[in-house]
Amino acid sequence: MESRIYMIGYMGAGKTTIGRRLASMVRYPFIDLDQYIETAHGTSVTDIFLDRGEEYFRVLEQRYLKKVTHLQQAVIACGGGTPCFYDNLEVMLKSGLVIYLKQSINVLHQRLIHQQMQRPLLMGMDESQLAAFINQNVTRREQFYLQAHLIFEPEKETLEQLVDRLSLFNKGG
Repeated sequence: MESRIYMIGYMGAGKTTIGRRLASMVRYPFIDLDQYIETAHGTSVTDIFLDRGEEYFRVLEQRYLKKVTHLQQAVIACGGGTPCFYDNLEVMLKSGLVIYLKQSINVLHQRLIHQQMQRPLLMGMDESQLAAFINQNVTRREQFYLQAHLIFEPEKETLEQLVDRLSLFNKGG
């Protein structure tokens, strides 16, 4: 089994929830990169965005991503934008197995409509603005997401099937 497994995908895709379950199944520690940053800085990602802006957050995100590449074993849930900035995707692809957690636009919309206050990029949007924003951003970011080693679609397969695919992947199959 690859020593580091990175979960990437759009916000609301379930990277933290599925990442935790996957980590439990493969007996690896779980790290949520956003929570890792919050713990290190003593403040929330939302507050970092609001106080210092997205650019500042992306620099922090890159720094802490590089720190977790030194862990021996871990399942790491990355933020939705993590693979889209700087050399982050290249770092992940070279230091572990990258899994794109692909959800439909409809699923993302249904989840994110209830999470807008916790998501700095979504605050203040009405339902149609949110739908357009999600669609536009998923379309733009998918060029990064699709470079992952594996694509996992929870609407089409189970987590057990993903674990089986991981075993095959690691055997070169």
